[in-house]
Amino acid sequence: MNGIEKTAKKLNNELKSTYGGTRDYYLALAYLMQEFGIEQSKALNQIAFNQPAYGINAFHFDKESRNFYLFIISWSSKTNQINSALHQFIDTAMEKIFFFKKDSGNTDIFYNQITSCLQENNALVVQLHLRILFAGPLHDLMSNKSINDLLFVMDQRKYIIDRVFRGRFLRFLFDQRSIMDI
Repeated sequence: MNGIEKTAKKLNNELKSTYGGTRDYYLALAYLMQEFGIEQSKALNQIAFNQPAYGINAFHFDKESRNFYLFIISWSSKTNQINSALHQFIDTAMEKIFFFKKDSGNTDIFYNQITSCLQENNALVVQLHLRILFAGPLHDLMSNKSINDLLFVMDQRKYIIDRVFRGRFLRFLFDQRSIMDI
């Protein structure tokens, strides 16, 4: 077990009774804290605890690089977990997150956090990243035809994202990483 896994396990034990969710969310929390140097209290607001319908389980805006990150993070080494999350993101979350229809009665904390962050930093964002992090070998993820097909479909739906940025050029990038390499 590497450092990020140990941190995630510790966070899961300490915070699960307060925030709920699965251990994937605590791995996302540990990753945000380690990768971007975010304090735990801030990172907690960027995690989709108990919001599995989005497919993504975290986000982050890096003001220095002007990159907006969406994360699919899974402690599983099975690519079908990533496949399912990508389906959810494409079928449900892309349209919802990048539509910005404000619902004053919306109690979905993650949705409110991510859309507020996107709105506040809209003019600053130059790149949007979808980062997939999972526990298996990176080769398994990169060679999975179903996942590659879904990434292609998502790229074809970039017009949904472009609406939010009012047609200005925005790079939309995918990258895949393995927990084993962190």
